[in-house]
Amino acid sequence: MEYEELLVALESYRSGLRGPFGVEAVPMGEDHPARIALRRNGQIFAMIDTPWTRLASLAFSADGERLAAAGAPRGAAVWNSKTGALISQFADLAPWILSSGKECLPLRFAARSQFLLSGGRSLCVIETSGWTRTPIFDLPVVAILPDLRPQDVLIVGPDENGAYPVEQLALDSFTLSARGPIFQEHPTTTSFLPGAP
Repeated sequence: MEYEELLVALESYRSGLRGPFGVEAVPMGEDHPARIALRRNGQIFAMIDTPWTRLASLAFSADGERLAAAGAPRGAAVWNSKTGALISQFADLAPWILSSGKECLPLRFAARSQFLLSGGRSLCVIETSGWTRTPIFDLPVVAILPDLRPQDVLIVGPDENGAYPVEQLALDSFTLSARGPIFQEHPTTTSFLPGAP
């Protein structure tokens, strides 16, 4: 599996894209902003115009009420998933550039949607009560996954040796601890899942 395919699989399978809505990115061409179509019962009920030319990731809050998206060249935003109304926008989140040249800016709601985490060039935590952004660690993050404990997440980022260590982030104290394993090659989708061999 190519690394880009891994990221797509991780985001679509583990990012929380669930609930009564269907979401699809609507390509508009290289020079036009990307759009997100929200579907219910197969019908488009809202169309969201994004400020980016390409979408990097999508994530729903646990209750399905909020949709977060990140895009290139940089930034993320949160919308009301029922109406398409903009809730908050973050223009200063920078993606990690993969070897293929594609942008990687993962998003995940965590701790029962108390936080929105963003990866990319650095790890940031956004508190959803007031939408305040706090940079946590200046390290690249290419995937953010759920842990078995709801107050923790797993983060994956390339290190200086080209490996992909998995670390556990405790959201109650914002501390990292080694989780392992450390991949020397592109990991598979199932390798990232908690409890997977």
